[in-house]
Amino acid sequence: MNTYNISLLEPWRVKKDKSGYLGKVDEVVTDISLLEVAGYLLEYSTTMATFHNNIRKKTSLNEIQFIQYDFDNGHPYENIVKLLDDNNLNYIIAASQSHMEIKTGHEDKGIIPRYHLYIPLNETITCYEYYVNVIQSIFPEILENCDANPKDASRYFKKHKEILSFEDEHDNYDISNISKELSYKTIYNKQKYTSLSNIYNKIQDELSVITSLYDDFQKNPSNTHAFLKHEKAFDNIVELGGQ
Repeated sequence: MNTYNISLLEPWRVKKDKSGYLGKVDEVVTDISLLEVAGYLLEYSTTMATFHNNIRKKTSLNEIQFIQYDFDNGHPYENIVKLLDDNNLNYIIAASQSHMEIKTGHEDKGIIPRYHLYIPLNETITCYEYYVNVIQSIFPEILENCDANPKDASRYFKKHKEILSFEDEHDNYDISNISKELSYKTIYNKQKYTSLSNIYNKIQDELSVITSLYDDFQKNPSNTHAFLKHEKAFDNIVELGGQ
């Protein structure tokens, strides 16, 4: 039986709007079945990857055993189920919290299906650049209908509402024939990535915030709000370091 390792974020890290203290994961669960993975998706905010020192950024990737996709445009999940079943693949499809509800900020889309797709792999990936190759190798129907930016191996998803469909008696997705040759020109859409100078400036801004908040905290140690904002600023720097 295949077993998997995934990372969990404690509830206090993730705010209602999906922001929060997201630079680290809190726990790694190991050697669990696909059914157990599905159970954790209902209990925790999760990332399918594990990380060196539990720092949640793609450059700290230790390993990942899944490819994952976000469907937020109303594409029927039944179509994905049929596609995967026809190709004899294992999978988990989990409903996001806004599944079949009006989503704040996207009221114009109405009540539509919103869900995440997890496909287990027959090999473990330890290189985040190669993950991009793999995630782009899947069936066109998936790539054409999922979120346009599923390439980050460190991406987390908030705790799910329900499991919409599940299969663990077929095969894991075979990546043995997918090229390991990495081409940054073809992998990355430069318009979606912040320039190094902008990242540097943002880090400098966050360091200024930390300095100011630390001074406030030193003057008033009971000011837990300042402490939490201090940790948030630190997590922001960790996030920027992964870009």
